[in-house]
Amino acid sequence: MHERSLVRSLIAQVNEELRNRGLTSDSQTSQTLSGHTTSNSDRLPSKGSDPFDHGMRTHLQGIRLEIGEFSGVEPSLIQLAFEEMALEAWGHAVELDLEIIPLTAECLTCKTRFRVEAFRFVCSDCHGTNVQIRSGEQMQLVSLDIEPIGTSESTTV
Repeated sequence: MHERSLVRSLIAQVNEELRNRGLTSDSQTSQTLSGHTTSNSDRLPSKGSDPFDHGMRTHLQGIRLEIGEFSGVEPSLIQLAFEEMALEAWGHAVELDLEIIPLTAECLTCKTRFRVEAFRFVCSDCHGTNVQIRSGEQMQLVSLDIEPIGTSESTTV
């Protein structure tokens, strides 16, 4: 089940992002699990300035992840592996919000964008086959929901 190695990589990416922002986890473990890199995403997109002081202890509440229909990843297996491995990595349950991204393509002849149904890569307008995939192949970490310890305020990064 390659989903476990993808979850290991996701956990390592989250831990790296927390370290890069100068945040520390509320978990007693500082273990970083290693695995292979998820496609199309090595880092979280930066969304402005860091809302926390460096070194502030935080509680990781949730993770938002996009999974493309054509990524070769089974979302239910990612969810199962994540539930188990999050407890090992952070010492508590962390919510995983999975968004399934549809497989879409663009016709290079007439520029029509269309949803690919039943893996039929044929333009819905001109019926051409000169198409390029535009979305649906990715597995991408989108955001983290973290809460500074000692407050009831939650922030998404």
